[in-house]
Amino acid sequence: MMLRSKRGADSTMGPMVWLIVILIVAALVIFFVAGGFGRISDLFNQAPGTLEEAVQICKFATNAPTTFCDQVRFVEINGEGQHVNCLYPDIKNRLETTSDVNCVIPSSGGDLAGKSDVQSWGKYFCAGLVKSDDVDSDTKANGLVCATLSCSDIGGKSSITNTCADAGKKAYNSGFTAGNDGEFCCL
Repeated sequence: MMLRSKRGADSTMGPMVWLIVILIVAALVIFFVAGGFGRISDLFNQAPGTLEEAVQICKFATNAPTTFCDQVRFVEINGEGQHVNCLYPDIKNRLETTSDVNCVIPSSGGDLAGKSDVQSWGKYFCAGLVKSDDVDSDTKANGLVCATLSCSDIGGKSSITNTCADAGKKAYNSGFTAGNDGEFCCL
């Protein structure tokens, strides 16, 4: 569309629109290069990164046992990241009251079902991490190093082959790392 100014000269909106588009694209490029999209995703990441943040979340969760017991948080403790729930001693000891919260591992926990101690919950979390292929030699859950646990510790059945007789179960190497040798664990 052409507009005429008071002096009679032609004026178009085209160059102005292109200038705005170029500025927006430049701003997005700078934002992307500066790691801006990572910062946006961090805003939506609800998992606390520090022990104190986990304590604060657990304070609110004492009236919601499912959240208190089942929700795993990845926190940094003494410079090491690990998966913990509100039963983890460094968290539980900082809470005013937890006496009325009964954390029992659900029936889906296999041999660990019905147990409620922090070590059993660590094993239960390790089993979940193994099943999601999210374990390496340093992975910890409630203070336990998952790779050092035995197959029976996390409710699995040992096997000498890399296949499981039970449908829906998957075979993992001893130590729960990739490979096809040694003892296997069916989870």
